[in-house]
Amino acid sequence: MAPFLFCEKLLNINVDENNNDFSSINGVLFSKDKKTLIEYPDGKKGKYIVPDTVNTIESYVFAELTGENLTAIEIPNSVKYISPNAISCISIIFNDTNGWYYTSNKEDWLNMTNGTAMPDLSDPEKNVVYLTEDYSNYYLYKLSANN
Repeated sequence: MAPFLFCEKLLNINVDENNNDFSSINGVLFSKDKKTLIEYPDGKKGKYIVPDTVNTIESYVFAELTGENLTAIEIPNSVKYISPNAISCISIIFNDTNGWYYTSNKEDWLNMTNGTAMPDLSDPEKNVVYLTEDYSNYYLYKLSANN
């Protein structure tokens, strides 16, 4: 989706609470139910902790954020899906590094099948390489004991 991609001075995206399709928390754009993270403003500064209501991070949410503003992203255990090209920043912290897979097939991504296990995700600096270079064009999903 990436409706505000390359809006480098954008600090907040505010959505009226009566909107039927979208919502916002502290200037960040989500689906109405807050399960899908749609857009993070390029101009926001500091570390961002993804809310634990989120299970999907859409494509280009954190794209083109090289560390001048966004210094780190913390991804909670609730996130199960990361769309291709979703992340481009300086530090990516996974709260739970186990059970992540990647696939180039969207159907496999949606069904959480036929993926290949990701390498160790415990190092935030290596995660940047994985998610911005090595695996940036892949769909990522997380399997847990509850899947």
